[in-house]
Amino acid sequence: ESMVSHLKGLHTLLDSNIDGKVQKDELRGQFATLLAAPGRFEMVDANHDGGIDEAELEAGLKVMNAMMRKPGAGAAAPAAAPADKSK
Repeated sequence: ESMVSHLKGLHTLLDSNIDGKVQKDELRGQFATLLAAPGRFEMVDANHDGGIDEAELEAGLKVMNAMMRKPGAGAAAPAAAPADKSK
């Protein structure tokens, strides 16, 4: 099966109100976790209408997959606190 048919199946599975878009409250499991980071849902919802359609889901998953494959991708190390120069 092609990736497109898998995405259509995934989109249909997540779209519980059958309106053709996946809203934040419809996300479950790993997709809720994946899109929970601040701004991530909004990044995938390219037209900012509050729902992710099939094309946005496909594009968003491609972008996130590419980001995760970059060398050094993963949890970023916490930034060091600036030195307190007032002492």
